Amino acid sequence: MPQPIKILVVEDRAADAELLVRELQRAGFAPEWTVVETEAAYLAALHPGLDLVFSDYALPAFSGTRALALLQERVTSVPFILVSGTIGEETAVNAMKLGAADYLLKDRLGRLGPAVMRALSQGRLRRERLAAEVAAARTEAKYRSIFEHSVEGLYQTTVEGRLVIANPMLARIAGYGSAGEMIAEVTDVGEQFYVDPEDRRRFQAAIQADGMVRGFEAQMRRRGGELVWISSDARVIRDEAGNLGFEGALRDITER
Repeated sequence: MPQPIKILVVEDRAADAELLVRELQRAGFAPEWTVVETEAAYLAALHPGLDLVFSDYALPAFSGTRALALLQERVTSVPFILVSGTIGEETAVNAMKLGAADYLLKDRLGRLGPAVMRALSQGRLRRERLAAEVAAARTEAKYRSIFEHSVEGLYQTTVEGRLVIANPMLARIAGYGSAGEMIAEVTDVGEQFYVDPEDRRRFQAAIQADGMVRGFEAQMRRRGGELVWISSDARVIRDEAGNLGFEGALRDITER
């Protein structure tokens, strides 16, 4: 059964466009096609529902490279195949570098079928990648909102005690105006936060022995000198380079 395919053809010669469609049919496709030859008509016909764009290299009022650039600006998931009777190898290679999926000579359309199948596969992978990126961005935005609005102080530190990540609640608990200000100033949580240095040693020994701690309580010195009691849950982490660190959640339990 022929494979349905929606194509946009940038071509100023009707006979060449019809030849391309016949070759597609011969290769096992059932094309739904639109032919344009000006930039305005091309822009009006571009939409994400297209499967492929075919374009001649040179038209009286338009060009294949311009069509490729406009496609990449507006509908990046649709593959582009350059079709020309005069294109040279250097020009074709440059078009591929600019993002064309393939190029074909009008008098040598024998590999049209494989070229289209490969371009469609590339388009599908591109759409899947874009969908994954959108999903990842939404997930990141969701967790960023949770991080920023958490009622617990969230943090990451190096083993040596340098603060790497902090949320607004942690800054509030520690007496800082913002998380950024806190990260800039805190270079050693053991020295700057812990009232009793032995508490920091106990924390490190416990988390390195078990990989995590739950409800670890200690007295903390806020910026300005005020003392508060905190409880922390934390675990061991590693960054992309394999460096060890800690991350966790901290609560002010002074009233308790």
